[in-house]
Amino acid sequence: MGKTKISKQNLVISGAPLTNDEFKNMIRDAEKGPFFSMQETTQIIVKWKSKYAK
Repeated sequence: MGKTKISKQNLVISGAPLTNDEFKNMIRDAEKGPFFSMQETTQIIVKWKSKYAK
């Protein structure tokens, strides 16, 4: 078996490499976002379905 080449470029976003610090900052930003309980999430989905159901 041959050796596997490991790219040092992170292609999380196509065409744009992402560093570890950028990734950690994105995670921190997401953690600040709104979080909903299961009941709230169910209500949001029901409203969305009733709005877009055909």
